[in-house]
Amino acid sequence: MVTSVKELFDAIVVFEKNVGQLYDSISEDVRKQFGVFFENMAQDEYRHAKIYQALGERAQNEDITLSDPGEVAYVQSLIEGTTFDKEGNFLANAKKVKSKHQVLDMAEKVEREAIQYVYELARLFPDFAKDQVAILLQEEQKHLQMVLDRKKEATVGYIGL
Repeated sequence: MVTSVKELFDAIVVFEKNVGQLYDSISEDVRKQFGVFFENMAQDEYRHAKIYQALGERAQNEDITLSDPGEVAYVQSLIEGTTFDKEGNFLANAKKVKSKHQVLDMAEKVEREAIQYVYELARLFPDFAKDQVAILLQEEQKHLQMVLDRKKEATVGYIGL
């Protein structure tokens, strides 16, 4: 249960690390088709986790709170509804995926979730770390665009256009 801003940031850190692990665990069959694309994406996600870790510590030091019960419940539902379940099934299943289309669908889903987290942080704490939040949003949007571009390329090649 998320009851503090620090716990919220900690949950986002876990999410970002999971995304990095997802990209690291992509099968060699799929990885060969994309070169270092997923390796670079994983490195970015691990870097984002470190940024969120630092922001969580900063928020705690600045006594930033999440006090509205409605907001606490909403944030909790976001975290509980994440792609990554506590049992690790999503990551375990991702390791078995051999289809580049499925991998790209998974990547699109987690990148959209990452963007949602950044939007929520900006909404909940509009005056907190604006510059860093803006950079995180820009990077996550760039990730999503790169994934969507690869999906488009994969689809065009798939249908023979």
